Amino acid sequence: MSINGKSASAEVNFNGVTSFAGAATALQSALTAAVATVVFDTTQNAFVITAAGAKPESTTITFGSGSAAEPLKMTSNTGAVISRGAPVSDVPDTMAAIKDASQQWAGFSTVSEVTDEQHLAFSAWANGQGKRYFYVAWTTSGKAKVKGDTSHIAYQIITVNNYSAVVPVFASDGNRAAAVLGYAACLDFVRPEGRVPFKFREYEGLAADVTSGSDYDTLIAAGYNFYGKYAENSIVEDYWADGTITGDFGWLDSFCGQIWLNANLQGAVISLFKSNQTIPYNNEGRALVAASMSDVIQQYKRWGGIREGVTLTEAQKKQINNVVGEDVSSTLFATGYYLYIGDMLPSLRATRSSPSCTLWYCDGGSIQKLVIASTEVQ
Repeated sequence: MSINGKSASAEVNFNGVTSFAGAATALQSALTAAVATVVFDTTQNAFVITAAGAKPESTTITFGSGSAAEPLKMTSNTGAVISRGAPVSDVPDTMAAIKDASQQWAGFSTVSEVTDEQHLAFSAWANGQGKRYFYVAWTTSGKAKVKGDTSHIAYQIITVNNYSAVVPVFASDGNRAAAVLGYAACLDFVRPEGRVPFKFREYEGLAADVTSGSDYDTLIAAGYNFYGKYAENSIVEDYWADGTITGDFGWLDSFCGQIWLNANLQGAVISLFKSNQTIPYNNEGRALVAASMSDVIQQYKRWGGIREGVTLTEAQKKQINNVVGEDVSSTLFATGYYLYIGDMLPSLRATRSSPSCTLWYCDGGSIQKLVIASTEVQ
């Protein structure tokens, strides 16, 4: 065979070889490590010859030939495969390729622990995706538990770079990141009141990574999520804390909810566009658009993503009123949401562009802490 443009002929002695691994070693000795390395892949039941080279993209190798090539299945006729080297892809290119293959996912993480540089690259990508995806950045670094430390990854993500859509996790291994993704995947948007916060979720077979109050306080202050053991009096419980995600949404259940809501609103509008009718730029068109979104909004409300009776601040009311042009706070309080479809301007009609559309909804949150005073009255 030819490796990097040079003929690599070798006589291989298999005397005394009793295994495929031994055969790989014999081939390795014949070729020498400077030319190529040889291993036997037990999954594919094949020898894997890796050509040596400083740049994988410029490294070449050909099929084998000669009396030993066919018995060893190193020719094209016997099923050998050549895998060309390629430059190492960066995070944006990798994630773009994944998105091109499928968008049927929302959260992602890594099987093995990555460097801080890689964490920041994944975080930057998630931050730039318009709240469509989230990244679980897990670390085993003890720096996360050092009060006041500014070198740990959550500090770099939150304070230094202000990245959103990231779930920092302090963990002992990648199973914790899988648990975070599993939580998001298990949210049932069909079931009434199917919304549950990530905090307090317990996983069978998952050992606690945090067992002391001081570590708990430090990790929470630093912005980490973690699986902990909590004991007070005779009560001992294991569960996740604190259920947070970086950015405006703050909480993982809220972030996952808005992904579902926006995706399904988009689907509802596409169905309207494909319904074999025109949607005029007038009140009739406005009504058609509002009706197309109604089922999705009501389902999200039944799930627990929209709550009635939520009190808004005066600043929140003013911000909404400035857009709508009237006070709609009573509608928001009574129904939990308000769908605004703006004026059907002639300029929009001429270019068939989108009118201004905004859905304001009250999240309602979830109580995660109670301070109770117990007072005896005699």
